[in-house]
Amino acid sequence: MPSARKNWVPYAIIAALGGVVAYNALAPRPANNPQITGNPEIIARLRCAAKSVALQQQLYAQAETGAPFPAFLDELDTRVNRLHRFVRGLTQSNDPHETAFRPIMIAEEAARDAAIAENAEDYVRATWAEVQACDTFYNGDLSQ
Repeated sequence: MPSARKNWVPYAIIAALGGVVAYNALAPRPANNPQITGNPEIIARLRCAAKSVALQQQLYAQAETGAPFPAFLDELDTRVNRLHRFVRGLTQSNDPHETAFRPIMIAEEAARDAAIAENAEDYVRATWAEVQACDTFYNGDLSQ
């Protein structure tokens, strides 16, 4: 009888491991919408940087279709560089918050696309005011 007992133990182990593998493969996954956690002040600053980049992308995309660049483009480029310097600093220092920037950027691009579908001029006007306000808040007045 001892030999019969020895035969089923390896099969039970293999079956248990197979069950774990099958569960991992078939288990429901959370939506592709990671929760952005961390210091709320840093997250807000990352949102501001993402908003500025999304606005800049929109203005360059409009220019590719023949629309003229707005008069504030140079100021926007300066503000984008000032805001994005913070993101680069997080990346260079291996701060865990830097991993939140890409999901924030994706969300901001989606919000931009939805707003542009409704009214591109309103999006540019409102977002430009927001970018000016948040850049001034985080980086001070833009020296003339």
